[in-house]
Formats: sequence, structure tokens, C-alpha cells
Amino acid sequence: MADRILNDFAAVDDIYYALPNIHYFPFDLSPFGLKNLQADAEVYMPIADPSGYITATVSRPNKGKF
Repeated sequence: MADRILNDFAAVDDIYYALPNIHYFPFDLSPFGLKNLQADAEVYMPIADPSGYITATVSRPNKGKF
């Protein structure tokens, strides 16, 4: 998506993303006689609070004066 913005809008030099780092863990279904382990997990439980942010900056190549 950032590449498209940089290609379509010459005035934009940088795109900065800050996205919440939300974790989901497999829900324990063993009390119901069901397997929901890492390898075959289908039911996940989100953790209430994000664990910080994942950030990234996408920039145009620097066209120096040299």
C-alpha cells in the first residue's frame, strides 16, 4: 500500500505506520474433549490489551546531489 501511495503522489516522501501489536492465543478446549493445539488450532482468544506497537517507515530512495 505504501508503494502505491509513493508512486501516485510525488509530494509524499515517507509513509509511517504504527499498528497495535495484538496477540491471539489458542483457547483451551480440552474440558470439552476437543483438541485446539498450536498445530490444529481453530479457536483463538484475543488478549484485551495490545502489547505495544509495530512501527514501520517506507520512504522514497534518496536521490542525493552527487
